[in-house]
Amino acid sequence: MKNFIKTIKYRNFFNGTLVFIIASSLIVSNNYPQVVRAESNFMITDPITFTLQKNETIAQKLPKSNDREAIKTMWVVITAYSSTVDQTDSTPCHTANNFDLCTYYDEYSDYNSIAGNGFMFNTEVRMPEIFGDKVFVVRDRMNKRYTYGRMDIWLPTRAEAIEFGVKRVKMEIYN
Repeated sequence: MKNFIKTIKYRNFFNGTLVFIIASSLIVSNNYPQVVRAESNFMITDPITFTLQKNETIAQKLPKSNDREAIKTMWVVITAYSSTVDQTDSTPCHTANNFDLCTYYDEYSDYNSIAGNGFMFNTEVRMPEIFGDKVFVVRDRMNKRYTYGRMDIWLPTRAEAIEFGVKRVKMEIYN
């Protein structure tokens, strides 16, 4: 019996020491920055104003959807909606992740937002059969009754949304 109690004491001491070491290492590693080697294809000429060589922009360096392979391809039912209270909620221009659709459309004359349940916000999708290389970003949610295989594209006017109708298309998911 004495050996059994002695073994339990050693085991408890060992477990306590192990927990202390792991907790200490987590605290230390989270408080010190990690050194990462990052390389890029352009050179920063002025680190204060962050200007790039040859008037390049960062957006020119980012990959486009047609430069990437889709992570997944699936068939979905696509409908459309516009920013009206009867189709959304009391804030029709703001999506579920608080993106202002109306301001974005006014500034860029472009619509690229899509609503979908089951996808993380900022997931990029493409529907080449309808829109070619245009990339849509998941920024909104649909009613709970709609599941994973249904998406809703935001269009600027109600007439465009009605004209779009309902379509079944192959959708490419990128991230």
